Amino acid sequence: MHDPYGKWDLTKFGGYDSSVSGKNISYPKAEFEHAINDNGTGDDLWLHLFAPQTAD
Repeated sequence: MHDPYGKWDLTKFGGYDSSVSGKNISYPKAEFEHAINDNGTGDDLWLHLFAPQTAD
């Protein structure tokens, strides 16, 4: 994946090391799924929408 903020610290609500490139980075499945999973209240679901790029 490409993580524009750098390298994620693998914790829910965690941070990033922006001194490390997020280009072509991968994360462990369990930590990623835990981080994006909704807690049932709907206030912590991470959702990223990707739109196709258009020519300028």
